[in-house]
Amino acid sequence: MDFAALEHSVFLQALGSAILNSLWQAFILWLLYETISVSYKNASARFKNNLSTILLFFSFVLFLTGFVTKIITHQTAISITTATTGIAELPVVHTASALQQFLAYAGSSLPYLSVAYIFLLFFLMTRLFTAYRYVYIISNKRLLNPPIELQAFANKVSRQMKITRKISVWISHYIDVPATIGFIKPVILIPFASINNLSGDQLEAIILHELSHIKRNDYIINIVVAVIETILFFNPFVVLLSKVIKRERENCCDDFVLQYRYDPHSYASALLRLEQSRATNLKLAVGAVSGKKQLLSRIKRITNGHVAPRQFNYGQKLLALLLVTAIICSVAWLSPGEKKPVSNN
Repeated sequence: MDFAALEHSVFLQALGSAILNSLWQAFILWLLYETISVSYKNASARFKNNLSTILLFFSFVLFLTGFVTKIITHQTAISITTATTGIAELPVVHTASALQQFLAYAGSSLPYLSVAYIFLLFFLMTRLFTAYRYVYIISNKRLLNPPIELQAFANKVSRQMKITRKISVWISHYIDVPATIGFIKPVILIPFASINNLSGDQLEAIILHELSHIKRNDYIINIVVAVIETILFFNPFVVLLSKVIKRERENCCDDFVLQYRYDPHSYASALLRLEQSRATNLKLAVGAVSGKKQLLSRIKRITNGHVAPRQFNYGQKLLALLLVTAIICSVAWLSPGEKKPVSNN
């Protein structure tokens, strides 16, 4: 392997720079969400979900923009240098400062960071594709017809919600919790065990929850979020925003169910039973339950009509602030300025 060519790769240098910049950019966006969320404590779940989704998408746009901009900047600098000196390589500048030598070494390490990122990204994207393929398979495998009243209920409510897409309800042996799969032709899958474990009203409430996901186009949004989360897997603040999206998405659907005549305690009991029977996690499907930690806050929210006060770990936030400040300073030092061509005279 030609390590010299690797270290001078414009693509790898730009990717490494974009990775570092993404950390402080996503931190600022996450801090913006937290500030707005604390300032407007009575903000609806829909507002929080929309805000966190927009900020997550924006963090991905910033990552791509920084990557492309860095490549263009490098190419422009090389073109200018070639035109003025007649050579493609920039002159080597020897620095006496130990700090500058360290930063120069760190800058030369960016390509290796990019190579490690590419290998990990390939592995994670393979896992994501496998998850998508599995979800597609179970949405078409050994499906049973549901009770007639459940399909009739789904058709009736979908018309009331002005959902123009055809919605099919099926019973499946391959899932543990109800889930919605598909965008153009959405399918609501009900676990076989739920038919006996849940009452008729509870099943209707769960179907209402899934219909809300369909109305909100959560399936396609969930896939896009999963792709962004995979590409920016190294960024803890992207993970935090993603968790907010998933939490508030479920709260939105719970609010929709509670608009109907269903008893909150009965609905919460249904969610608890589904979580207790869950053994697997469908990453790309939009399910009725999404983990024990989120379910506890959801049940409190459903039965009490409000969310429990959020506990802020200020020590962790201070540590994150110091970390990102260090990253910003490092990026500023690592970003090479324009180097003047060396005169032969």
